[in-house]
Amino acid sequence: MDNAEESMRSTLVNFVDGQKTVHLDDGAKITVSISIDKTERTATVDFTGTDSQREGNFNAPPAVSRSAVLYVFRCLTSDPLHLNEGCLRPLNIIIPEKSLLSPEVGRGSGRKP
Repeated sequence: MDNAEESMRSTLVNFVDGQKTVHLDDGAKITVSISIDKTERTATVDFTGTDSQREGNFNAPPAVSRSAVLYVFRCLTSDPLHLNEGCLRPLNIIIPEKSLLSPEVGRGSGRKP
């Protein structure tokens, strides 16, 4: 895990801050902002601005969002990495509650309370 963490931190210093909004088929939007702290060699991935949860299956639980973030950052690392929690240590992932990416249980989340 320490090796994966260091590889990820070494990669993060090459990135720049950015923001992107994507509109889904039903008009809902997912917004993500990424800010890099080159001194700490960390990244904050912030989904603030993402629309509220919807009825139906456009929602995703936080585990899916975290997995997607991990996949993207791991693909951007040139080092061969074992997939483990060390990859996530330098990443601060912010997912607003009751959003498309963290729906309230039992309200369009597909999960039963």
